[in-house]
Amino acid sequence: GAQQVPNCQTNNAPYVYNGYVYHCGIDNMLYKIGTDGTEREKLAENMSSRPFVCGNWVYYLANVGGTGNKIRKVPTDGQ
Repeated sequence: GAQQVPNCQTNNAPYVYNGYVYHCGIDNMLYKIGTDGTEREKLAENMSSRPFVCGNWVYYLANVGGTGNKIRKVPTDGQ
């Protein structure tokens, strides 16, 4: 069956790129998952929102230490 992809916040849509969905889980962490529902992997350990993929990087907003949102990036392969 179809899986619902949770959003971090209102107006924060998941981002689909190259066979993966990049999204924020119910724990507000950044994840990627295959479009077939397999290969789920956590990409970031901080409060994340608004993922966007460009090349081999996932850019996202991260709330770091309660100081507000900062732009961060992580490789698309999570390494």
